[in-house]
Amino acid sequence: MWSAPAILPGLLLALPFPTAACAEQAAGFAPIYHFLERHCGDCHVQGVADGPWSLNTPPNERRYADCLNYPESAQLACANHRQLVEAPALGIPAWIRPTDAAASEPYAQACVPAVSFHIGHSLAEPPTLQECARFLRWIEAGAPWD
Repeated sequence: MWSAPAILPGLLLALPFPTAACAEQAAGFAPIYHFLERHCGDCHVQGVADGPWSLNTPPNERRYADCLNYPESAQLACANHRQLVEAPALGIPAWIRPTDAAASEPYAQACVPAVSFHIGHSLAEPPTLQECARFLRWIEAGAPWD
């Protein structure tokens, strides 16, 4: 017959250590940017789905000039972060809404089949549940840069 104290140490070792998982998933925009590149980058680029958000629109002196202060390898990510988290005009909400994460358009279109017109069409391979959970947690954490 087994006893709870004898099994408990083995059970605890089998469970994920929450602090490490939370730290990894609380990372800034870099993993989210790679998520967006991987799942949205075929269409959300200049000349395809330009619209108000394009993954390959670099910053310039008029738009997101402060991103030009970053190393060249981070300038596109900076411009994308700014495009997603800043309201484009008075009365128009930002694409990412930390106070209403589920209503954030990029999240809903990539991860919520009930509202997405991308899943199964332009997004033939939807993100995993883990990727969507990370994306949602990033939004709920205030969509931090780092």
